[in-house]
Amino acid sequence: MDNRPGVKGAGTARNTGLEHAFGKYIFFADADDTLCPDFPIALSDYMDKEYDIVFFLSTSSAAADGSHKGRHLPYYRLVNDYLHTPSPKSELRLRYKFCVPWAKLYRHDFLDENHLRFDATHRSEDLYFSTLAGSLAKCIAADARVVYCVNYNDNSLTASVDRQSLFHHYKAENRCYYYMERKLGPRKMKLLGYSPASHLTVRLRSIKIRMYELKHGRIKCKDRI
Repeated sequence: MDNRPGVKGAGTARNTGLEHAFGKYIFFADADDTLCPDFPIALSDYMDKEYDIVFFLSTSSAAADGSHKGRHLPYYRLVNDYLHTPSPKSELRLRYKFCVPWAKLYRHDFLDENHLRFDATHRSEDLYFSTLAGSLAKCIAADARVVYCVNYNDNSLTASVDRQSLFHHYKAENRCYYYMERKLGPRKMKLLGYSPASHLTVRLRSIKIRMYELKHGRIKCKDRI
């Protein structure tokens, strides 16, 4: 496997893996996380199915001592709500709020047909990928089995916060917001928890991002973000 110099990060690593991957389904797992005992049986149950995405339950623990952590909880609740109270709202939230690639089974052809790849950034490379995948999937399913454990580490990329990381994160969040705003319209945006004030917040953040890019020479004055 190759990792091109100067374009390193989780996004590039996953994209490189996708270039070499084969088989009907793709499951993304971070190097420091673990697969749960139900993983093999749960995945084998879908080998003859045609879902674009299957959402699973997950758990999380501290890498240092194995104590319970809450990193998985937002995504656990999304799957759980969809399973126990299926509705247009719970499906919409599952599709657009499950903004990490793990604990999901993706149909390989679905990713290739829609040219779905990760951003080549050091942080938040998966936000836009997850938003697009959730939006474009025609057939989804949710499974009540816990198949994935996030091992929380204080020194991991997700835990560390610096100015450049925040820049990448906010830029990815804005990109997702504008995509959803165009795709969904006001009523569905409200179901996702966004209000008219959210648009103003995103616009102000866009100005800050532009100022950061101008200051650090990332764009010219006439460029748009």
